[in-house]
Amino acid sequence: METHHAAMAGMFGVMMLIPMVIGIVVAVFYCLTMQKALERCAPSNRAMVPGMVWLLFIPLFNIVWQFFVVLNVSKSRLPSSNSATLPEIHRRPRPSAWWAASPAAVA
Repeated sequence: METHHAAMAGMFGVMMLIPMVIGIVVAVFYCLTMQKALERCAPSNRAMVPGMVWLLFIPLFNIVWQFFVVLNVSKSRLPSSNSATLPEIHRRPRPSAWWAASPAAVA
């Protein structure tokens, strides 16, 4: 009977380990994306150093730091998007958007 409990405990451990590993992999790719976004900004436009993104791996601190990362990445990207090097994109609403907003689509 004890081997059955040990097997169940081992299986439970593996079942908990898999989501943790997946979560860490997702967090690493998220940090890489945020770091690359900051690195692509001009140094004069950066609101934070790109390496500071990795502070998101500090437990409990990451809950608050997440807000600073997102705000600083958006502050850094805004001047870059307004620069003359990016082409202007003029978009018209597509007919599908008008159709979805019309009363005929609701009825």
